[in-house]
Amino acid sequence: MDGSSVRRYHHVSLVGQYLGIAYDHSSPDQNRVHESDITRAIISITFSVMSLEAFANETAEDIFEGADLKAFFRLRGRFKQGEGSELVRKLAIIFSEKRFPPLDETMRQAIEAAVSLRNSLVHYKTADTAGISYLEPMRSIQGKDGSFMWGLDLTQKPLHIEHPFISRVTLEAAATSYNTAYDFAVTWCKLNNRGEPEGFKRL
Repeated sequence: MDGSSVRRYHHVSLVGQYLGIAYDHSSPDQNRVHESDITRAIISITFSVMSLEAFANETAEDIFEGADLKAFFRLRGRFKQGEGSELVRKLAIIFSEKRFPPLDETMRQAIEAAVSLRNSLVHYKTADTAGISYLEPMRSIQGKDGSFMWGLDLTQKPLHIEHPFISRVTLEAAATSYNTAYDFAVTWCKLNNRGEPEGFKRL
């Protein structure tokens, strides 16, 4: 003993905190008149995925140690496997280590959809997320002097419109993302013979 002070760590889980924030901003039961729907949707979608990511990291700390834990966080070494987003791959590894049945395809796809939506919000790029109007091709127009030039009628009705990404960021999408995180929590609790998560409900 060298006289150094003893450190005792007090772990604080953020899984429930994040899920609660997601619920509060997507639930129709909550009176949030001071926030716009788009603000509520962005917050709920983001925190729904954050709750799943926090779960993956916190659970990994109970399963792995040292170099294995670092490798898991970075998906290196023996953890460099599987397909899909980092989150889905980490969840698959955890289920495998716990010898649980793998996530069913419906759950995997729902998580991937939530991750994709969250990533598009966090890494927003106007070139990838802008709306697009498809117009008639440019055509040759004869001028008064008899010469020809290419012209485009910007007043014409578009042939087809692709709505901007932000139009998908709705309270309905927020509820779907929250329900995905909630359904995962219920699945995990059942596999561990626990009751459903307290303080939450499906929307």
